[in-house]
Amino acid sequence: MVLIISFGYVVKNHLEIEKYKQINFWYEDLDLKVDSKKVDSTKVFSDFIEQTQENLKKYYNKYYRKSKNRRVIRGIEHKIIVDNRYVPNEEYIPWKILKTDDMLKAYYNYSGVIDFDSKQSNNRIEQKKQSPNDKIFQIFADMMIKNIGKHVKSKTNDNDDSIAIQNFHNFSKEVITFLTNDEEYWKKIPDLRINSIYIFNTRTRFLLSYPFTDQPFSSQIDFKTRPWFKATENNYFSSFPNRDNDSNQLGVTGIYIDINDENEPNKMRTIWYKFKDQDTKDYYILCLDIFLDKSHQIVQEKNLLYLLKKPLNSQIWIYLLPLSAFIALCLSLLYEFILKPILIRLKLYEPGKDFVVKIKLQRESKHYASKDEGEITLNIKGETKAINKSEQSREAGWNLNDIIPNIEFSVKSNESNAREQEASFSYEFTKVYDLSMVEDKPIYRCIETWRVLSESQSGKTQTIGFFVAHWNTNNSADIEEGLDIKSIYWEQDYQDNLDSLKEQLRQHLLLSEKPELVAVLDRQYSKRQTIPQFLEKIDSLKTLIKSSSYLQQGKIVFSEIRTLAELYKEGTVKAICSLHFLKNLKNKQQLKDFLDVPVAERYLIEYEEDEFRYFYDSLDDEIKSKLINQYSFKIMVYQDDIENIISPQDDFCIISLKNGSKLVAYSFTDNKYSHTSWLGWISWREVDSQFYDELYKCQLSKNHLIKTIRAYIEGKS
Repeated sequence: MVLIISFGYVVKNHLEIEKYKQINFWYEDLDLKVDSKKVDSTKVFSDFIEQTQENLKKYYNKYYRKSKNRRVIRGIEHKIIVDNRYVPNEEYIPWKILKTDDMLKAYYNYSGVIDFDSKQSNNRIEQKKQSPNDKIFQIFADMMIKNIGKHVKSKTNDNDDSIAIQNFHNFSKEVITFLTNDEEYWKKIPDLRINSIYIFNTRTRFLLSYPFTDQPFSSQIDFKTRPWFKATENNYFSSFPNRDNDSNQLGVTGIYIDINDENEPNKMRTIWYKFKDQDTKDYYILCLDIFLDKSHQIVQEKNLLYLLKKPLNSQIWIYLLPLSAFIALCLSLLYEFILKPILIRLKLYEPGKDFVVKIKLQRESKHYASKDEGEITLNIKGETKAINKSEQSREAGWNLNDIIPNIEFSVKSNESNAREQEASFSYEFTKVYDLSMVEDKPIYRCIETWRVLSESQSGKTQTIGFFVAHWNTNNSADIEEGLDIKSIYWEQDYQDNLDSLKEQLRQHLLLSEKPELVAVLDRQYSKRQTIPQFLEKIDSLKTLIKSSSYLQQGKIVFSEIRTLAELYKEGTVKAICSLHFLKNLKNKQQLKDFLDVPVAERYLIEYEEDEFRYFYDSLDDEIKSKLINQYSFKIMVYQDDIENIISPQDDFCIISLKNGSKLVAYSFTDNKYSHTSWLGWISWREVDSQFYDELYKCQLSKNHLIKTIRAYIEGKS
């Protein structure tokens, strides 16, 4: 009994807290994200909106995209009421909206036309009478009646407020089910209400609303002042921007006051979808008004009877008895396998014993390849009680310079009070790397060294090994990460953890720039990828982001030129373009689209005399005209006395974003991926942006003869 009452108290308080949280979060930014992840407090709302948008796009493709041949039930025009004073000859459903204290009569088999043009006239009255002939209006009315009106559970006793409240709640539930295709979804947001679904013809300025109610509207309404219309014109705050395959726009307005409020103001949002009927070429705006209603009051009962009834009514009591037994078993196991060993360890603990509680990896050094960098000598120093001579502990092959024996005093022995002397050794490893870009592209784009430390519960630290991370340059046209990590030196006692820690460092370097990593001594550990927020919003990348296996490498493949076009809008672009890539685009019929993408600077490097001229002559007149007028596109003219640092296969661009960070987009120029639709990869790793930015600067410093395409073509016969 005590357990049941206690559980009832927990359930009651949990429900109260959750409802208060939802009401408060309704007024916040529902699209709120931190580090590209949804915030838990608004996730329930954002998930609903995103799922609704996806289903609305499906309904558009199926019903509204081409209205001409779409069938509707016979006589549907008679279900569209033009005169708001008309009362349908059928029983109404009473509604009560507690938030505004409004009582309404709803007719689920009818929709109502409203004139949303403030410049009304007698001619508008005649036009209004013709609005039931609007095919999109007919399809809308047909859909609402079939998919919502026919399924709502309702009662008709309008003398009982609780029935009217429940009727309105049931209608909202059915709409949520229609929007999400999930009959249980309403339970996630029990106070969410949808009192009206409507569609607006931007040409005729008439609006069709479902369901038809006896709620009066102002006789002077200007659609241009409504937040949902202003949002479609980018004149009002709107979140959750989205587009369908026909570039029709979707979004959600900010909070605003309902047009019909006469009592307490009702703060609502509108989910809107502006689309085009491909047959009539008319534009429509489909809207859903959503708000939170106080139908589900926060419970105030605090007596034991209520606390007893709460879990029993929810049938949780069925699980309480086995739950009690399970909790008892868990407590017993917790004591036996966790608490008991800890208590024994504390009892037997002596200062001579110390336990490792943390493994940390810290970056010692990081060097990028550049035209100003030359040969660098790296060294690492450490101390050990026994030199590990295994090959696995020295994979990197660094030179071991010195092993210097020394003496240190250990702590007191367990067997006696005498102090023991232990030998220890100091060691030093060195390695020379050439990171210069002056003559040739270096082997490595970046070299990093990392120290691995163990930290005991007393706070003492010990170096247990070193790693070197090589970022290679020999696989630029590959999708693989080009990262090779090897041990410089490793302690024998931690040999079993070497591979696990190496893999964790690899994942960390691919996904983060932080100079420290706290390791997890778990061989199955993996780190979750984080995608930059603006990348997630690029339509042509959304599907790839969900399915790509290369996200664990801090990069993603792309297959459409429009992906680059959308990405270029995020910042300033500098590009090196290869002739191989241009030929590839020409073969794929994408060269014209490529030239439409604006950049700050784009250079093509000639590796043979007149090779660009031959390519230019092979093009049709339209593309020739586009090319010759590209003043930001310049040619580094072939000169036999200049050695290019960039190879003929390298085609890339550096995108400097408005927030100060950089991206790299690399285009495939060989035939390795010719069997796929891939055009290249995009990377947000610092090691890539730093390397290609330096490569770009190095190439420009070669003192090439540079000409615009027009000067190049017209300068020689």
